[in-house]
Amino acid sequence: SDKIQKEENKLGKIIVDIKEIEDENVDFNYIIQQLSTIYTKILGKFNFPKLNNSYIDEKSYLPYVRNSKYDDIGSLGAVTLVNMAYFLSILELSLSLKKSYHPGILILDTVGKNLGTREKNPDENDEFKDSVIFKSVLKFLVDFSSKYQDKVQIIVVNNDYTDAIDDSDIIAHFDGLGTGNLPYGLISDITN
Repeated sequence: SDKIQKEENKLGKIIVDIKEIEDENVDFNYIIQQLSTIYTKILGKFNFPKLNNSYIDEKSYLPYVRNSKYDDIGSLGAVTLVNMAYFLSILELSLSLKKSYHPGILILDTVGKNLGTREKNPDENDEFKDSVIFKSVLKFLVDFSSKYQDKVQIIVVNNDYTDAIDDSDIIAHFDGLGTGNLPYGLISDITN
């Protein structure tokens, strides 16, 4: 019965919070417009090639760029950038709202996936496989973390990084091949 009472108290608090939000007359169209603005700004900071017509759709809440839904762009590098920009824009917008339920944590796995983490291969015709883009993403993450350091926690998991990342920002190194002196994988194999 104690547990039921605690859960009923939590539910009561959620109902009160929802009522407060309704009373604030939140204009969700305005929120989506703000989200679109932040999303576009982040894509620009990422050096997204040929950036145009980027927005968050008001009906589906899905990200678009070049008038295409994020998964119809055709490049996996573009999808990587759009996904990161989308979730970072939600986080940034939540920090500006009077009341937000965002936990303030974001985990980004393999931020360099499908991006060129080294110098561009002249034979590569994917415009997103460019180290300039990868470096821009890492610089943005460092700047974003510095700006909101007391309000957010961003965990980035990646095999490669640039000099934009200070050694003090790297918590752990892992060996993905199991051949070095570093621990293998992010989670140790408990069978050994």
